[in-house]
Amino acid sequence: MEEVQRQRVVAYQPGDQARALLSETKMVLMVGMSGVGRDTIINELVRRGAYYPLVTSTTRLPRVNDGIMEQNGVEYYFLTPDQATHNLEQGGYVEVSPVHDHVNGLLIEELQRAHDSGKIAISDVDPQGAMKYRQLSDTVTAIFVLPPSYEEWMRRNKQRYASDDEFTAAWPRRRQSAMMELNMAIHAPFYHFVINDQVTHAVDACDAIAHGAPLDQAAQEKGIALARAILASLQAE
Repeated sequence: MEEVQRQRVVAYQPGDQARALLSETKMVLMVGMSGVGRDTIINELVRRGAYYPLVTSTTRLPRVNDGIMEQNGVEYYFLTPDQATHNLEQGGYVEVSPVHDHVNGLLIEELQRAHDSGKIAISDVDPQGAMKYRQLSDTVTAIFVLPPSYEEWMRRNKQRYASDDEFTAAWPRRRQSAMMELNMAIHAPFYHFVINDQVTHAVDACDAIAHGAPLDQAAQEKGIALARAILASLQAE
């Protein structure tokens, strides 16, 4: 991505139409470190029928995952760089970010589909994305998912790799990302914390939060304490 395009993406601000639509659409953002089970929770929530899984757009090419080619409109909406530029110029994004030299973002037309479905829009985002959405509308609900413990999270992470050598090679980058994500979550005032110690319980908790359950102060304090403990363990490595 050229630097001019990157700066255009970074500086992008949605127009009044996008902001109004976002405020009128129930949205839940699932945030958390790699390996905490966000995808599993989202899939279970979608199966319950009350959720619309948002499909974001990207300018990268489709990939083959587990022998299956990604499909347009399923994993992502695959746009050309020119289409992304057009959306930037015409205010076609709700939120957009540069990701590994590509342009990734949520198109207004996709948010409109979620709104028109009458369901709760749900998406998996990173902490920076969650911050952007919350700056646009305080009606957006953000849930930070945590593992039961540092030890269990490390076990889950290692299972994602074919060998110890692969894990060791990838770990420094994942460790840095996790520390950043935890630090942002601890200091952000808008997260609901959910500990994924048992999938059914975590899904039920996220479902209740999405439907407007009052903040569980005890769960919040437990979640923040766990986030701090995991962060401390990572910093001590």
